[in-house]
Amino acid sequence: MQRRAPAADDLPECLACGACCFSSEAGYLRVFEVDAARLGADRAVVTVSVGGACYLAMKDGRCAALSVDLERGSARCTLYPRRPDVCRHLQRGSAQCRQAIARAHRPQRAAPRG
Repeated sequence: MQRRAPAADDLPECLACGACCFSSEAGYLRVFEVDAARLGADRAVVTVSVGGACYLAMKDGRCAALSVDLERGSARCTLYPRRPDVCRHLQRGSAQCRQAIARAHRPQRAAPRG
């Protein structure tokens, strides 16, 4: 029996989720010139150069622009109206969205003892 993927209505709202903003990769979210212009002065704070390309900076395993409130269990993008195109193109309920949510809710493995 195959499990049915949840409908988009069953997914958290983008502005309260942030699952797609988590990664351990320094070059996770590419920022292009059009994005950098949109970011304005925040560009120096939220971007990093990796191998000559510009990316959103990652801090503690998440995008530096993501504000996490552990007490409320919510996350929000501090750049949302000015977010880069890579973020704008990710559609709620898309395969990439669902993969990010699944990754975010996957139990963490304990580090091996040694």
